[in-house]
Amino acid sequence: MKLIKRKKGGKRDYLARLIIGGKGQGKSSYLNAVSDEYLDKFGKAYAKAGIHPRVFIHDFSESRAFRDIPTVQEVIAKGGLKFDHPLDLLAAKDKKGQPVWKKGKIRYVCRRLADIQHMYLMLANHYRNGMLICDEWTVYVRSNPPDWQVEIVNNHRNYGIELFLVCHQLLKVPPFFVRGDMMSEIVLFKTGEKNITYKQIASKYSCADELWEAYSKLKRTKETDFIIQPYEVIKV
Repeated sequence: MKLIKRKKGGKRDYLARLIIGGKGQGKSSYLNAVSDEYLDKFGKAYAKAGIHPRVFIHDFSESRAFRDIPTVQEVIAKGGLKFDHPLDLLAAKDKKGQPVWKKGKIRYVCRRLADIQHMYLMLANHYRNGMLICDEWTVYVRSNPPDWQVEIVNNHRNYGIELFLVCHQLLKVPPFFVRGDMMSEIVLFKTGEKNITYKQIASKYSCADELWEAYSKLKRTKETDFIIQPYEVIKV
């Protein structure tokens, strides 16, 4: 068997990240900026291969930072399309077999668990080569997650998806999702958890030392005039 050497200095593609921070810290604004950078960076490179990078946002709370981004329903109406369900747009192909929705950002507002489950199943079956942002993720994710909550996280790299899971508190993230083989990075803002201890973090996170240092540092920071407040990036 011929062994193939690893590339030196190569970056891991299609990372999965936890975005953790309290309300008003600028998480959505941060994600808006990150997604703009993603589209700008990969737009030309992917176009040569006939692939158009896209951003799908589950806008659970209708964040102000996302309000300028068209909803799935608005994109359908603008294109003069008709579907039995708005998310059928993800499965729709043009005459060349390419996705009807080819590029840019789109957001889908839903809060009912049944609607969220349907959204995840449609994304797992039809969404490829893009960025996926799941806002207010820990509102509905379970400690012992069912298959539909795990599918995207398990297979996002195979699907070509950059994944962002957004939550408010470190201790609200289910242990299943904080393993090193599930997440690549944690983008940590001030969380507002006042009585949290190192022992609590160490019982959940493999990167406890780095995470505790970042948490302690951010806890001491004062609010700034900027839309995006200070944050730390921790490798998992």
